[in-house]
Amino acid sequence: AQDAIVMLGGENGTAIKQSSNTFTNIDGVSFTVSKAQNTGSTPVTLTVSGDSNGTTKNVQSFVDAYNKLKGAIDGLVDAGDPANKVSAGAFAHDAGVSALQSRLVSLMRPLGATSLASYGITANRDGSLSLDSGRLTKQLAVDPTSLDKLLGSASISNPSGVAGSLNTYLNQWSNSATGQIKTRTDANNALSATLTKRQADLDSMYNSAYSRYLKQYTDLQALQSTMNSNLSMFDALFSSDKS
Repeated sequence: AQDAIVMLGGENGTAIKQSSNTFTNIDGVSFTVSKAQNTGSTPVTLTVSGDSNGTTKNVQSFVDAYNKLKGAIDGLVDAGDPANKVSAGAFAHDAGVSALQSRLVSLMRPLGATSLASYGITANRDGSLSLDSGRLTKQLAVDPTSLDKLLGSASISNPSGVAGSLNTYLNQWSNSATGQIKTRTDANNALSATLTKRQADLDSMYNSAYSRYLKQYTDLQALQSTMNSNLSMFDALFSSDKS
């Protein structure tokens, strides 16, 4: 099989050769050729432009995922409303989880000349995010590259931008070996084991005391029965003497 060749810039342009018909030499661009062109044929024009609809969809997914996470954490630290019989969250008085809640909000305000708000991603009063798709589209037309830098990458080896900051911080909680959740789970398991042992010790002490007191009570009952029997015998004896 022959290599596929594309002449970039026309017949006398730069030759790009590849073993398959799908070319990926241009960063971020992939195209497949299906047939060869004859000499003198009209050149094929390849136009590359931004996919604003796809970008908007991806940004909205990011906003939705963040809001879902924040909503879950808000519920955990909610103080509740006893007057209206609304129970407090499971971690309402946990300083660590409250700090997590605050840190998430602050991470959505990256430093720098370009902000999320310039791309239509704004914070509401409750800390959740909203997306103005119209503003996002306009800003992408003006500056299509800064959004990538702003959101960055959640790569473990090379985190960057908002996504990198979020992932790095949340990893401090979710890491299966050293995260806060693992540490707290281990601590709770250790406490549970300690309490279980204490309960077992208390049960053993109770059973021992119960057995001891039961024996003492049984012995006392036997002694009382013997004394009653002796008393009856003496009563009968003295009654016989009087008669």
